[in-house]
Amino acid sequence: MIDPAPSHPTPFLLTTKLHRPRSAAVAVPRLRLLQQLSAGLRHPLTLIAAPAGYGKTTLINQWLDVVELPCAWLSLDESDGDSATFLAY
Repeated sequence: MIDPAPSHPTPFLLTTKLHRPRSAAVAVPRLRLLQQLSAGLRHPLTLIAAPAGYGKTTLINQWLDVVELPCAWLSLDESDGDSATFLAY
C-alpha cells in the first residue's frame, strides 16, 4: 500500500523565481562579455559571479535576446540554501 502523505514536507515554491526578468529598456551592451558568454557554449557550464548591482542579470538578458537557444531561469537567494528546496525547483 502506498502512503498518500509524503514522509517530508514539500517546500513552498514561488513560480516567480522561474521567470526570466524583463530586459532593461536602455542598457549599454557589453560586447566583450557577450562574446565571452557565446564562447562559453563550448563548455558544459559557465559561471557568472560578481557582487550585487554589477549587471549580471542585465548581461544574461542581453545575451539571451541575441542567441536563439532555449533557456531555463531560476533566481536563487539565501533562503534557497536548502538542498531539498533547490532540487524541488
